[in-house]
Amino acid sequence: MWSTTVVGRAEELGRISDVLRGARDGRFGALIIEGDAGIGKTTLVRVACDAAREEARVLSGACLPLISATVPLVGLRSAVRGLAVEERPAVLGGPVPRRRAEGGGSGGPAVPVPVALDDWLSAQAVRRPVVLAVDDLHWADEETLDALMYVLAGPAERRLGVILTVRSTDVAAHHPLRRWLADVRRLPGVEELAVGPLSREEIAAEVAAVLGGPAHSSLVDEVFARSRGNPYFTRLLVTGLGPSTRSLPAHLPQEISAAAVRAWGSLSDGARRLVVALAVGGRPVVGPSLALVADVADLVDPGPALHKAVEAGLLDIAADGSVWFHHPLQAEAVEEGLLPEERRALHNAFAAGYEEGVDGDASVEPDPELAGSISDHHALAGQDDSAFRWAMRAAEAMRAAGDDIGRLRMLGRAIDLRPGLKGVAESLVDLLEQARVVAREVGDWDAELRAVEGLRRAVRPGTDELRLAVLDAWRSMLRFRLGLSTDHGDLARARERSASAPATWQRVVVLCESSHLFLWAGRLEEGRAAAEEGLATAEAHGGPRPGTDADEWLRACAYAHGQAAMLAVFEGDARRAGEHAHRGAEQAVLARDGLTLLHATFWGANARPYPKSDWVEAVARGRQEMERVGIPQPFIAWLSAGESLGLFELGDTEACLSRLRVALGAQAGPAADLNARLTSGLLATSQGRQDEAEAHLARAGEMFAAQLSMPVFHAGAVTAAVRLGRDDPAAALDAATAAIEREGVNPTHCEWLVPLAARALADLVQAERDVGRDPLPQLQRLADLRAQTPHVLPDGEVDEAYQPVLDALDRLYDAETARAQDDPNAAILWRETVDRLSNVPLPWDAAYACWRAAEALLGQGGAAERRQAAEMLRRGYALTLRLGAQPVQEHIESLARWARIPLTEVGAVGDRTAGAEAVALTRREREVLGHVVAGRTYAEIAAALFLSEKTVSTHISNILRKTGTANRVALATWAGRQGGVS
Repeated sequence: MWSTTVVGRAEELGRISDVLRGARDGRFGALIIEGDAGIGKTTLVRVACDAAREEARVLSGACLPLISATVPLVGLRSAVRGLAVEERPAVLGGPVPRRRAEGGGSGGPAVPVPVALDDWLSAQAVRRPVVLAVDDLHWADEETLDALMYVLAGPAERRLGVILTVRSTDVAAHHPLRRWLADVRRLPGVEELAVGPLSREEIAAEVAAVLGGPAHSSLVDEVFARSRGNPYFTRLLVTGLGPSTRSLPAHLPQEISAAAVRAWGSLSDGARRLVVALAVGGRPVVGPSLALVADVADLVDPGPALHKAVEAGLLDIAADGSVWFHHPLQAEAVEEGLLPEERRALHNAFAAGYEEGVDGDASVEPDPELAGSISDHHALAGQDDSAFRWAMRAAEAMRAAGDDIGRLRMLGRAIDLRPGLKGVAESLVDLLEQARVVAREVGDWDAELRAVEGLRRAVRPGTDELRLAVLDAWRSMLRFRLGLSTDHGDLARARERSASAPATWQRVVVLCESSHLFLWAGRLEEGRAAAEEGLATAEAHGGPRPGTDADEWLRACAYAHGQAAMLAVFEGDARRAGEHAHRGAEQAVLARDGLTLLHATFWGANARPYPKSDWVEAVARGRQEMERVGIPQPFIAWLSAGESLGLFELGDTEACLSRLRVALGAQAGPAADLNARLTSGLLATSQGRQDEAEAHLARAGEMFAAQLSMPVFHAGAVTAAVRLGRDDPAAALDAATAAIEREGVNPTHCEWLVPLAARALADLVQAERDVGRDPLPQLQRLADLRAQTPHVLPDGEVDEAYQPVLDALDRLYDAETARAQDDPNAAILWRETVDRLSNVPLPWDAAYACWRAAEALLGQGGAAERRQAAEMLRRGYALTLRLGAQPVQEHIESLARWARIPLTEVGAVGDRTAGAEAVALTRREREVLGHVVAGRTYAEIAAALFLSEKTVSTHISNILRKTGTANRVALATWAGRQGGVS
């Protein structure tokens, strides 16, 4: 019903539609919509009015911020501007009516504007429902307000709806509109609607609409934080950015800066100084902090200046008395307009003022946030010594308060400043080690890698070989999980350096990480040897013990068991893999270590990859355990990314989308982000959202080009599927072939590579036949593929649960081959493929195979084959409706229409219905039919589809006639015979 340009406003649009439906049904109603500038009020009204134009006369206008001229009734005049002059009311520029002279005069008394407008609207409403929408009422002149007051106080029984918008920030305490609003709120039929900011998910959709595809999560986070959910500011912030942008530019867009500076420039001198000081202060203030802002602004009494800034819509006073900008971007814009030396002077003044307040009472430890703010001001004033000293004080205060994210930020500043300082007690190595530990605990792998690499540079070779060894292992581990290239040479040196200390946790970590990379590289014997030695060392010397290394031993033991689980999976021993994964997970929980718990969870699930529901359940249990014990979000997001692929294979699209939102909505690191984007692309192309799929794949290629070929990712299969989705079988074949031929361990989702390659070749063969060319070259390529890869590629060891999956996909491979070769047995192969894929189950592939089976059967032309084809079409259609597999659904619908085979599935409300297709119902009739099946009344259907009940009745009469049913009950029964509501 609503335009796709509106994001996340279903409730607001519903409120507006209530008013418009009331007008259609003869009930007057009015809605006053309030909200900040740019929050989307005008767009909401436009979209709602556009939807109402079919059944109502829509009069839409706007008031204007005129300065040097006064145009009475400008908002109402613009509302009727689109009408012919003879249709407009006289008071708004229409023809002046002739009046019979009274008492010898030339005309009767003039009718007041409010009365004339109200009479005209009433007359219009007799002919057709009327919607009057006036935007930006805060700029309305008094005549407009008087006229609207009279209209709003008019009769309740007329087909008229009034929609008004007001910018909240422009209605200060003494604004004339404030009293007007207070008066009209008491009138019957007048309601209010406050429009608030969008959620992060909704802002992500806004950003995607501007960029042409899903944005990187870091960009969405920054946009959401700075726009505070304001859609207009969001669009301004991202307009002109490239699709691979990960962060916003340093400077604000001109439109935002100009608006803030314009409001600031209208203030008094004292108010301007107060606003500037508050902007440079950088945070909301109350009490003593507000006094400091006043001191910096050189104001003895900040009260008058503060109220002026509040009235101008720049500042807000919260319920707790704190003062801050109405929107944070205003603070950025004001500060951005200062000269560098002005900024430094103000930051210096704030640092000195806050520092004096804290040090004035030596018995009180500084508030962590205040200490961090003092460090910030010193840093921005260019005072590195003081910035470092306060960063350390803030880091300690944040440690005591449990603010690890803030602590990591302060440690990062201290690390950056430390090399340029003299006479500082803290060593760079100690700072880096603190940052490494905190980064690991919060799951910030980028920060942890920076700290590890800083430590590797700081520790000189020959001074602490064991420390260098474990640093090399950690570096390898982090680079792999961040999707970066890894160096076996580093680990070889780490094994040499740690060999002299075999009974240490460092040796365990080095061996486990070596095993991890060996196994992924296909070097099973070396991987086994390293994993077994690491586990033996952990079991012999690890476990709970007193001492400074107790936690590191616990983590090392957890990693050793997790790595033993991985080895067992590679060796096909599911029982042993499960046991080690369970032990590793227990120890990781005790250590509260997200990384080792992640490792153990995945390899515990991989011990039994099929049935896929078991794998998904195992990963979900691990994720829930992480949530229970408070493991940071990045680790949960990584598990969510993996879980989403399993849910996709199972055909649980809602749960898949839910997990993808978690994965893409957190800073989980590039590897988890890449996994989520690949699955998002696979789901999008399978559901027909090809532009979205292409955007996900393009973003993955731009950001993670070097990582796409790593076996832990399913890039080959996804790329091939997306290329097939855009009807580019040649590119799909190239992608699948490259993944098939890569060396080492087969990549994730590798089972689909060979069937996808065969499908691409079959499409290429068919394309040659369609234009009369010889398909022999493509058939030869298919023969070569069959010779080199006679069966689908397994992802790991094959057991009795996994073998049916491979058999089903092998049969899909055979069926695609038969399609390419125009084999007379193709129909039999496709029917067998449908049955095998359904039994596993693999619903996406089964739906596709149903289409191909019906296609092959109908090609044979017999009556029995036609009955079998009808069964395949209906079976596939039911699957496509459940999955939302639009591309295959459209192929099935097209084939059914051509063959005149009725599809026996009635879709859910708003979906296509099979019976509706068979009897050629229109799209609107199919929508109405879905609501009838759902048991809705005429009124409910009318409300849902924004139609009159009379129109609904007409549609149902047409449906009854076309389906040969006598009434709604019979119609619902007919629909049930077609398959019911999916």
